[in-house]
Amino acid sequence: MMKKFMNPLVDAGFKRIFGRKMYMREFLNDLLMREHPIRHIWFLDKEMVPDSDRDHGVVYDLYCEADNGEQFIVEMQYKSHQYFKERTVYYMARSIVAQSRYEKKEDRGKWDYRLTPVYCIYLLNFHMESDEPDTRQRKVMLTDVLTNKVFYDHMTMYFLELPIYKKCTEKECESEIDKWLYVLTNMNRFKSFPFKKDKPIFMQMEELANLSTFSKEEMLMYEKSLDNYRINRLVQETCRDEGFQEGKEQGLKQGIEQGIEQGIEQGIEQGMRKKVLQIARKMKDTQTPIDIIMEITDLSQDEIEKL
Repeated sequence: MMKKFMNPLVDAGFKRIFGRKMYMREFLNDLLMREHPIRHIWFLDKEMVPDSDRDHGVVYDLYCEADNGEQFIVEMQYKSHQYFKERTVYYMARSIVAQSRYEKKEDRGKWDYRLTPVYCIYLLNFHMESDEPDTRQRKVMLTDVLTNKVFYDHMTMYFLELPIYKKCTEKECESEIDKWLYVLTNMNRFKSFPFKKDKPIFMQMEELANLSTFSKEEMLMYEKSLDNYRINRLVQETCRDEGFQEGKEQGLKQGIEQGIEQGIEQGIEQGMRKKVLQIARKMKDTQTPIDIIMEITDLSQDEIEKL
């Protein structure tokens, strides 16, 4: 019987892989490509790190620490939002500031500002706005723009764009991290995992991702995550298509006074907003829990309660 593999871009699929130390460690080592690889990691308690904005972009996240004290935040972000870059900087800043906490009051004032490196890794299921749309991966840290040299290397962010790997071939995956991202992007379409000769860990991951190996409880959790993923994608597509058409008509009317281009943009935004509210209202009428409506529509609790 032909194997059928899970979609690792949904919450349950993402955490099934990266919630296991061996996969997280190998992924980080292939991404960082350091002379001294990470040997051991452990996952941090949620209370030790900043909470995710669950109403922004459908975020799945995991936090871990290496044996040398380095901290890693690994996120799967399904969609963008207006202040996505600002949120990533905020997360990085909070992770740095959190290191200044003291265990005892008498220790206050003794901290010497020595910081442990923090890495934020974002797996993006969308394209970032950029002048270089075909860039697969971005590595961001504090840099002196006059000398083009790294100013401080203890705050590093990686942005890994998965949609690009839907158009790639296996031959175009030259680096080890390319192979990881290709597999994650296309896993649920595979008949068999590629790169198993080069990366034996993919042989084990193939078994882990095989839906026939899921327990009943694991399958229920996965199907719930998959349903949320599909609903979210449907909402996006519906809002984009219907909102664009409705917004275009509104924009043309506004264009007389405000300028056609600006009017169209504002109209499209208003049309998409109206469509999101209609979808949220229907979900509320069918007794869908508010937290799920918030996650899918990006509306606040207050906005939903007023519908």
